[in-house]
Amino acid sequence: MARTRSQAAKYSVRKGKTLERRAAKQLCEWTGVEGFRRTPQSGGFNKSYKTKVGEREFASDIMCERSMKFTIEIKSEQGFSLDALMNVETAHTCKFTEWWFQVNDDAINIKKFPLLWFKPIPNWDWVAISSDGVKTLEIPESVSRIAVNAYKGQPVTRMSRDEADIKVEMTLPLPDPIIFRWKDIKADVNGLLLFE
Repeated sequence: MARTRSQAAKYSVRKGKTLERRAAKQLCEWTGVEGFRRTPQSGGFNKSYKTKVGEREFASDIMCERSMKFTIEIKSEQGFSLDALMNVETAHTCKFTEWWFQVNDDAINIKKFPLLWFKPIPNWDWVAISSDGVKTLEIPESVSRIAVNAYKGQPVTRMSRDEADIKVEMTLPLPDPIIFRWKDIKADVNGLLLFE
């Protein structure tokens, strides 16, 4: 039986919350630091708080009691296509770019590095990080990666929501993402480098 639109939306929200909880648990294990948890309203909470503290603390889908160098966006949606990301004609409009735009917008606003945690396939978690973020985490060259030259320094325009939750057109210069399997990051990178 096919799901109604309402049922599909509820399922999507539940799936996203499940991945956020699992990512928080994985981050605790990786860093050895307790206190990672889902941000209330999944990162949308910061719209209620117009203060700098609110922006900084609630921009990420995952928060921690220790101050992090990264803002973390979690995505568990259908529609990721590596082929679309690597195609010059579709890179600026594909699903990944929507996610990458969101985490970079948050990162720029609070002066942190973007980290996108996404799950395109049922069994694998992936992370996308900017080259500056890769240097900050000191990810060894030996760790397998997909370096995507998708944006070539060109600004990307997307519809986004402003502080009043109104859709507006925004343009950002997006850094090209470097994509890793989460299991490789967890195995080969010191998790404490995530913190300030």
